[in-house]
Amino acid sequence: MKQLCIGTAVLVATLVAAPVLGYAQAVLVPNLDPYMDTGKIEYQSQCAICHGELGKGDGSFNVLLKKKASDLTVLSKNNGGLFPFKRMNEIISGTTDVAGHGPRNMPIWGNYYNARARSELSAGASQTEVRSFVRARILALVEYISILQASDQTGAGWVTLFDGKNLDNWNKIGDANWRLEDGVVVADKGNGFLVSKNTYTDFQLRAEFWVDADANSGIFIRCADPNKVTGSNAYEVNIWDTRPEPSYGTGAIVDLSKVDPMPKAGGKWNVYEITAKGSTLTVTLNGQKTASAQDGKFAGGRIALQHGLGVVNNGVANDKGVVKFRKVEIKPL
Repeated sequence: MKQLCIGTAVLVATLVAAPVLGYAQAVLVPNLDPYMDTGKIEYQSQCAICHGELGKGDGSFNVLLKKKASDLTVLSKNNGGLFPFKRMNEIISGTTDVAGHGPRNMPIWGNYYNARARSELSAGASQTEVRSFVRARILALVEYISILQASDQTGAGWVTLFDGKNLDNWNKIGDANWRLEDGVVVADKGNGFLVSKNTYTDFQLRAEFWVDADANSGIFIRCADPNKVTGSNAYEVNIWDTRPEPSYGTGAIVDLSKVDPMPKAGGKWNVYEITAKGSTLTVTLNGQKTASAQDGKFAGGRIALQHGLGVVNNGVANDKGVVKFRKVEIKPL
């Protein structure tokens, strides 16, 4: 399959500013490859030149703006720890006013995506198709900005378990073909785990991951046996969009806390934030709480990252599907 390809080779962003009016407009960009990280591409091509590559409000164009670009990495912090999805969707779509993006009667980003839809879709595209085009890109952009929040939460107490450079903090079990590639650890065949070398009791865990639609993955916490990780001796925070029983699919704590509807993680970068404190377990995916449970069966144990077996076809389990992790951090509580 095509590989995720993001960076300087993806798109060139060109923005034309009107400092007197205090806003910027972007030129049209071509259709997006479905294997790309759509939200990140949209951010890089439309937002980074003002808000900066990491969203800190330090883009190269910021000095020319009448209203300085804001620091997007503190949106959750300034909203009581919750990412303001609804507010961000309204701002980007242009349905609410925000200084620097123009007044309500000129919704720059709403108009921009509508113009792109008319340009990129067929001449006979229906209004429903146009709205879907616009909504998909706005939601992808909002989701990526939400990930900037989690990625920015560095500080005292956080310990890096994986940063793309080595697997010094992990042991491999099983036959999954884990390897380092371009700053991530990836597996696309086999059934196995990366298991942390240390044991943790109460903690906050943050992990950035990418899976494709076929992948069966997950993050297992408080694993009682580091040599044999299963759903019966650990808590499994699932990553499996195509799980036959979807209520315990992506976003769920298997056999403890269901999801309805199940969020989809396939084909994009995501952030899990998992908190285990005493008997309380909480899971947040891309800024949205998806699961919580009370259970005292496992008080502590290892962390394990999975590349597992997928749906059975003709009696044979499918071990395909790409699983990637690029950053894993933990904060003991």
